[in-house]
Amino acid sequence: NPKLNQVCLVYLVIVILLGLAAVAIPYRIAILSMIFLSVVWSVLSMVFGVANYRSGNSSARYFVLAWVFLIICNVIYASGQLALIPRTFFVGIALQVGEIIEVLLLSFALADRINVLRREKSLALSHAAEAEKHSAEVLFDANQKLQKALELAEEDHRKKDRFIMAISHELRTPLNAISASVGQLNEVASEDEKLSLQKFIKFGADRLSTQVENLIMLAETENAEIKPHLRSFYIDQLLRHAVRVADAYLFNKPVQFRIEKTGDDYIAYHGDDYLLVRMLIPLLENACKYTEKGQVSLHAYRLSDGIEFTVTDTGPGIPENFQHVIYDSFTQVSEGYQRSHEGLGIGLTACKRIADILGATIILESKVGEGSCFRVHVPMLA
Repeated sequence: NPKLNQVCLVYLVIVILLGLAAVAIPYRIAILSMIFLSVVWSVLSMVFGVANYRSGNSSARYFVLAWVFLIICNVIYASGQLALIPRTFFVGIALQVGEIIEVLLLSFALADRINVLRREKSLALSHAAEAEKHSAEVLFDANQKLQKALELAEEDHRKKDRFIMAISHELRTPLNAISASVGQLNEVASEDEKLSLQKFIKFGADRLSTQVENLIMLAETENAEIKPHLRSFYIDQLLRHAVRVADAYLFNKPVQFRIEKTGDDYIAYHGDDYLLVRMLIPLLENACKYTEKGQVSLHAYRLSDGIEFTVTDTGPGIPENFQHVIYDSFTQVSEGYQRSHEGLGIGLTACKRIADILGATIILESKVGEGSCFRVHVPMLA
């Protein structure tokens, strides 16, 4: 403490000057002056000790007690020298007693300070060990997250590679079919054969158009920037579009397509019919694509708060452990389906994103070997 250093310096100068002047002043006055300076020094030391104790140094309490005893002993000794009290034996040795007590208390203070420093060192080492352990845990966790991120990136890269392979095949197949059918139109003479080729060309064109629209919708919904455009429409418009999609995918398949609806045919709904169609088409496409026999049905139910669509098929069904990932991009039930059942694995991804935009909910009910049923509830005003 700078102030304490200044006080000590002044005190030492006064003691030295008093010592030099002791030869010129009476002995009694010199002794009393030294006692007075000792009392003053003790009081100042006690004041600084109290300040040090209040600042948080618990060992300073021994310093305070040492200076208190020293002040008391100095006062007793000075009182005896001034004949204010009888000069007994204790009075004569009061100064020495005070110094002995001071030394003992200062020893206690030093021992206590050493114990405090030892505890602080132990606590610091404990904190350092905990910090090192925490750092190791954070580093391990960071490494685990980094490893997981790398695995996800690699998996995403593999999915993108499979997507590129699938899209090249998916777009090339209908184009080849269209090109071959157009070339055969000029070679066949039968009207029935021409009609069959025209249907095949239409099937390829519809399939190609659907995949392109799915790609566009997937890109547009990537950041959920699409907003619904509300307008009036009739439910029959959606159902007619569904029939065209089903006819294209069930071409030359022994599968029956059935449509059912409840409610008034002439009720106009207020919503985004374009997004609604783009949400239903992937469900209908998958049902028609994976169903090799039996039937595919689309039901439209009018509810008090909107419309519920159900798309049901008699296809192979979806395993329960796979149902939570069917909405991921570029995902199909198995690699085998990638070749035996054409598709890019993006239809249900776009479907789920559009459902979120429209505030719709999709519920899947499926068992392996028993087909699948998608229930879509769309809140909408009639």
